[in-house]
Amino acid sequence: MRIVLSIAVLMILAAGCSGYKPRPEGFGPVNEAKAEERNSYSVHHTVKGNKVYIECFVREGRFGRNEKEIKAGELYITVSVDGKAEMRQFVPAFSMVLDKGYHELALTVHKHKEDESLRKPYIWTVKTGG
Repeated sequence: MRIVLSIAVLMILAAGCSGYKPRPEGFGPVNEAKAEERNSYSVHHTVKGNKVYIECFVREGRFGRNEKEIKAGELYITVSVDGKAEMRQFVPAFSMVLDKGYHELALTVHKHKEDESLRKPYIWTVKTGG
């Protein structure tokens, strides 16, 4: 019994000492993802009663102060509630008061005097008032 156990232990040790170490396929330089990531933004929100607090984190760019003082290339946010009229926000963090119930919010970050937005709209549903 000891001989069989000793042989098994020696075989396990010998198998672990091979010089071949496979290289994982998923770990390598990915230049495309970095270019996509640079233009991205993320949105965090909190609901308290009928108020929705929204924060938008943008990697590059600067938000304008208000609609009259915004310069070309500065950022602003458009928000639509339930597909209705869009409102512009010139700060990355703001709050909104909504009626009680479920609402679909769509948020998009834009550069002033440029046609394209930074990314596709960030769309989510919130429940307010309860």
